[in-house]
Amino acid sequence: MQKEQYFKAQQPKLNLEAWLKSALCGLAVGFGFNFLAATILWFAPIKGLWLIIGLLIAVTVISTPIFYYKRFRPNNQRNARRIDRLGLEERLITMVEFENEDSYMIQAQRKDAQAALSAMDNKKLKIKVAGTLILAVVVCAVLGIGMTTVNGLSEAGVIPGGDELLEAWIREKTTEYVTVYYSAEKGGVIEGDEEQIIVKGTGAVRVTAVADEGFIFKCWSDGNPNPTREDKNLSADVVYEAFFMTMEGDDASDDEGEGDDANDVPGDESTDGENNGQTQPSDPPEDESNSSAGAVEPSNQIIDGETYYRDMLEIYQDAAEELLKDSDSGLTEEQKNMIKKYLGIV
Repeated sequence: MQKEQYFKAQQPKLNLEAWLKSALCGLAVGFGFNFLAATILWFAPIKGLWLIIGLLIAVTVISTPIFYYKRFRPNNQRNARRIDRLGLEERLITMVEFENEDSYMIQAQRKDAQAALSAMDNKKLKIKVAGTLILAVVVCAVLGIGMTTVNGLSEAGVIPGGDELLEAWIREKTTEYVTVYYSAEKGGVIEGDEEQIIVKGTGAVRVTAVADEGFIFKCWSDGNPNPTREDKNLSADVVYEAFFMTMEGDDASDDEGEGDDANDVPGDESTDGENNGQTQPSDPPEDESNSSAGAVEPSNQIIDGETYYRDMLEIYQDAAEELLKDSDSGLTEEQKNMIKKYLGIV
């Protein structure tokens, strides 16, 4: 008696079940390779969408028959175990294990098993696939299809590639930043971004110190006399403050009540609480190098406590005239007339 004749009636359905299991395993392996290839090519600067799809098909086609012949191909032992689960109480597996023996007891058991197999309703034999195998295929398929879609969108330029994201992440982690802050003292405002966070070694966006009505720009805290600045090559956190002064020449930051009286003559100082009605000259001596002729009074000094204000007056006058000539200065006619009036007074 040939071995394959034991389960001749059940063989077609058992073969179909074996091929189905093999195909599912092949798909799981194929999608696994598909996901791996799509991930690698997403990070590589090459286009490989069709290679990914071709790899899925090739691996599935190759691995399916391998699984069938190496793992799921029906034989007497597999068939016996499979059919015994239908209620034959291990009669068939016992028959297969002792098929080469011919004792009286074995012959009786073999006849009983064959009778039970013949009496079994073949409709009870259903094609079954383990739930874990189906779950594995679904997971691998989701990963593979998802990564293939990502790869395709990346090739089309819809989303960035993995190499671009990796490069951006590394650059973000290794880049140093500095903060530059622009502030305005009383008498004006900052036009532009007051607080800027920039990459170390680069430049800030241009800002301008704009004076309020009745004030003019004096200088920045670092001595820069230009109200518009665009700092470059910043390597550390820094704060720049804009200073303003009134059109009469007083600092905007002077506290009220603490400055000189409007009727005071510049350079007027009291000695021991008494001035005896005498005042000192407001103009500096003609020969500033001659210390015996007198020194410039502190009230006539600006910026650094040493520079005489009339030495800077001509510079500011020239700057104001250039501003009036500039058609794009943004000044109203009222502001221009005020500046002209101030220049005429001075």
